[in-house]
Amino acid sequence: MKLLNGKKYFEREDIDKCFKSATYSLVDPSLLEKNSKIKLIFDPNILYSLHEDEMDTIKSGISKLNNTISWELTSETAIKLEIIESCYQSLRLPASNLVSYEEYQKTTLKDTTNDTMMYYDNWLLSVGNDIMFYFLNC
Repeated sequence: MKLLNGKKYFEREDIDKCFKSATYSLVDPSLLEKNSKIKLIFDPNILYSLHEDEMDTIKSGISKLNNTISWELTSETAIKLEIIESCYQSLRLPASNLVSYEEYQKTTLKDTTNDTMMYYDNWLLSVGNDIMFYFLNC
């Protein structure tokens, strides 16, 4: 990471390092509790109880943000944090299209619809985006 004119710039190596840290945090969620200035949309302890397919969806969310940032790096050697924030915001979904882990667990099988499943997957993708963004801000 470089500091130019008081602004952080990230190079490809910095993004790769954050991607690896974000992916590893799924194995060791305690890494997400070290930086208290960043507010996550979820309690990192839920990562201990998620099933493999749910973790794969979170990994997909991490990869989506990584790929979006990588696209920005195809024409630049380094990008500002503001560009990364813009990439992160572009992947955000409205709250009305999300069902959190807690809400999903409260849903009975009878009340579970395709929309509920889709909104839960959206939430898991958002968790992945948040994890990647978390490490970019550390």
